[in-house]
Amino acid sequence: MTQQYGRNGGHLELVRRLRTRYSALIGREISDLEVQVTNGTTQAINSALTALVNPGDEVVVIEPFFDLYKMATNVLSGVLKYVSLIPSGTTANEWTLDMDALRAAITPKTKVLIFNSPQNVPGKVYTRAEMAAIAEVVQEKDVFVIADEVYDRLTFDGCEHISIASLPGMWERTITVASSSKTLGTTGWKIGWGVGPAPLIKAMLQVQA
Repeated sequence: MTQQYGRNGGHLELVRRLRTRYSALIGREISDLEVQVTNGTTQAINSALTALVNPGDEVVVIEPFFDLYKMATNVLSGVLKYVSLIPSGTTANEWTLDMDALRAAITPKTKVLIFNSPQNVPGKVYTRAEMAAIAEVVQEKDVFVIADEVYDRLTFDGCEHISIASLPGMWERTITVASSSKTLGTTGWKIGWGVGPAPLIKAMLQVQA
């Protein structure tokens, strides 16, 4: 029967194309219930944070960072904490993250690490070794990750984009968000998505309803 409303999780043709892409990217078979289409990455990030963060919970970001993270955390009465990349070398890919500083920033009140690779700004693409070190810390501290991968197709100089959700032990605690806007130059379309384990995607859907 035809009606005016679409499927809450997104049009199945798009969902299934995203399933195919992320099944290959993350290295596991993803179901329809593990993909949520959103109104751009902005809604994906807002929905993921709303699903995970209560007033007073801490959200850790790696700076420099996209300003939306601060605004979205403030709306939820969360507490934003910062860990700075250390500039070095001649390109952003040589900037480093102090893992001891990351570990120190995460407290029992920390709920989420927002991890952006390639990072906006300065464009750093994290290596597998760097991601493995980050994954070790978040698993040790038992926090969730919102992986902002909106620039995942925009890498240069032979850099390889790796989804942190593909690392051992990370799928269960990660919501990966992205959109078509940057890759396809379709910012006006506002087509984004979140991909992750069904319970987290269900929580995203509930806060969007």
